[in-house]
Order: sequence, then C-alpha cells, then structure tokens
Amino acid sequence: MRYLSFSRTRILCAVWLLACAAFAQAADVPATPDDYLEKLQTLQPGDRLLLAPGEYLGGLPLHGLHGKPKAPIVIESADAERPAVLLGVEGRNTVSLRDASHLVVRNLKLDGRNLPVDAVKAEQGRAVVHHIVLEGLTIVGHGESQGIVGISTKAPAAFWTIRDNLIIGAGTGMYLGNSDGTAPFVAGVIENNVILDTLGYNLQIKQQNVRPVREGLPDGHHVTVIRGNVFSKANDASEGSWARPNLLLGHLPPAGPGNEDRYVIEGNVFYANPHEPLFHAEGNVEFKRNLLINPLGAAVAIQRYRGAPRRIQVTENFIVARNEPLTLRDLQDGFIPAIAANRMLSPDDDIARELGQWAEVSGALALQQVTAVCARPEVARMLSATAAEHSLCKTLPRPSRVQRQVRR
Repeated sequence: MRYLSFSRTRILCAVWLLACAAFAQAADVPATPDDYLEKLQTLQPGDRLLLAPGEYLGGLPLHGLHGKPKAPIVIESADAERPAVLLGVEGRNTVSLRDASHLVVRNLKLDGRNLPVDAVKAEQGRAVVHHIVLEGLTIVGHGESQGIVGISTKAPAAFWTIRDNLIIGAGTGMYLGNSDGTAPFVAGVIENNVILDTLGYNLQIKQQNVRPVREGLPDGHHVTVIRGNVFSKANDASEGSWARPNLLLGHLPPAGPGNEDRYVIEGNVFYANPHEPLFHAEGNVEFKRNLLINPLGAAVAIQRYRGAPRRIQVTENFIVARNEPLTLRDLQDGFIPAIAANRMLSPDDDIARELGQWAEVSGALALQQVTAVCARPEVARMLSATAAEHSLCKTLPRPSRVQRQVRR
C-alpha cells in the first residue's frame, strides 16, 4: 500500500510539473513603448505580447521568431478600443517578417506618416514565411507613392490569413509575391478586409514561376480564398501607364507543384475604377457571387496578363458597368470556361431593385459586407466616385430589405 501511495504521489507531482511547464511556456507579456522590443526577443510559443496604448517608434522586427501550430506567438494591443500605434520610420518597414512562422499580429494601427516604408512586409529571402495571421489592423499614411504597400510579401509565403483589416489610401493595398514570379504566395485566406482609394492595386497576387522546393512550401493542390472583401478605387487612382485594376490575379506555376492550384473569389464587393477593370485574372479562377459596380468603366477581364486563363468559372455575379461588363479571351487551348447566371446591368438601370432580388438568391454575403461598410460614416464617404450620384451606398436596397438578407 505504501508503494501504491508513493506511486500516486509521484504521478500527481509529474502532472503538476507538466502543468507548470505548460503554463510557463504560454504567458501574457505586458509591454510599453519603452520595453516592448526587449520583451519581443523573449517570446516563446503560446505567448502574447500585449502592447499598451501609445506610439511605438521601433517597428516590429519579427525575425527568426517561430510559434507552433497549436501555440502561435501573438502580438496585439492590450486594449483593442485604444490600439497601439506603430509609427513609420524612414529606412525600415514597420512590421518586418523574416524566417518567421506561426505568428498572429492583430488589433494594431500602423501609421506610415507618408514616409517611403511599407506597413507589413515579408522581407526578401529564401526562408518561407508561413502560418501568419494579420487581423484587425488599421493601415493609414502609406500613400507616399504607388510602390508603397500596406501588406507585402517578397519571400515565399504559405498559409497566411489576412482578415478584418482596413487599408486607406496606400500606394498599393496588398502586393503578394514578387514581380518576377518568384516568392509565391500559396494557400492563403484573404477575407473581410476593406481596401479604399489606393493609387495602384487594392490587391495583387503575382504570377508564379515553377515552385521552388523549400521547407514550409506545400506540394499538392491548394486553394487561395478571397472572400467578403471590399475593394474600392473611387478616389485618387493613378492614370495612364500607372493605372491598375482593383484586383489582379496572376497565373499559377506553369508545371509541377501548384499547377492545379486555384483562386476562389467569392462574396466580395468591387467598386469604381475610372481607368481599368475592377477585376483582372488569368490561370485557374472560380469567381462567384461577387458584387461589382463600376459607374466609370469596365468590370471583369479574364484575359492574359503574363499567362493564359485556364480553368475559369464566372457564376452568379452581379455586375454593373459603364463599359464592358465581362471580357473573356486568350484561354489556353483545351479549356472551356463556365460562365453562367451572372446579372449584368448598366449604371442607368434600377440597381437597387435588381440587387435586392440577386441577394435573395446569390448575394447575401456581398450585400452584408457593403451594408456593413456603408454603416460606417468615415468609410461611406470614400465610396463615392467623382459625384454623389455615383455613391455605392446609394445603390443599396431599402433598409428593411437589406436587413432581411443579412439575417439569412
């Protein structure tokens, strides 16, 4: 009996020690502008660095920092109602990622102060930056030029989630991948973001060369999901050779891993572009249940950019365009597109009535997103293209009908 009792005691002690070890590995770490960089270097998987309200001038260098799949490292504001403000400083990008994984950055304000710095950037390098969550960020003051970006990846990037962020007036909202087709962006989720009045793209995902073999880059077939976002270029869009679509998706690898990957673009709101189509894509694309209103120009262009369109589906979208509502050309030989159940209107039609009908069948998510942003006065003001009669928010169905669709 003494032996059994002693064994039980040892087991209980072991369990207690394991619990203590787990607790020690996951801690809330309060930080201020004076000490946060020092504490950043001490973070372990599962830890949360909680930034007190205030202005932070040291940036957020996330270099060689790795959480774990079930224990990411989190950096966030201690008080989401009074977010920490990370100020741009010339010579470095504000949130800088290099050789990093399983990190969450959320509920921060990034103010670039119109300096030539990016807000968030996976810096160029061979190491894959993977399993990153960017959530609840407000990005302003990054419009010094079109090459200044709100969220940028110049290293190979996989399994990123970019969610619930607000980007206003950047040179480019998001630029994912490298201009030469290196640094692929793979298996991402980009959802519920609002990107307004960029000089160039609201969002571009670059074309991809043959995918390199790197630790952290997946093989097999994967999907990048772009869902429930609001993309608007109603104001301040560049002209001439600098003009860009709201969203551009480049082709996937021409052979090997990733060749059969695809983009699913669903339930987004695209508004106003005076010089380019709202959406331009090639490669493998499933484009469905989106709301597109361009009182100034064209809407959808499925055509060659750097490669040919391949597996194309365009279904159940609500498209209002002053010029071409849908252009489809340059398909790779042997591929047949699926184009069905799209509603195409002129800006002079009764858009509100038609939109309400479409929402009953296909457009509940998109209608919910535009209703939500139009309820925010500071955002609604930006959703007017050149004149009040071109306000996106004025195209909504009557409030009672909107509420019925949102509840569904």
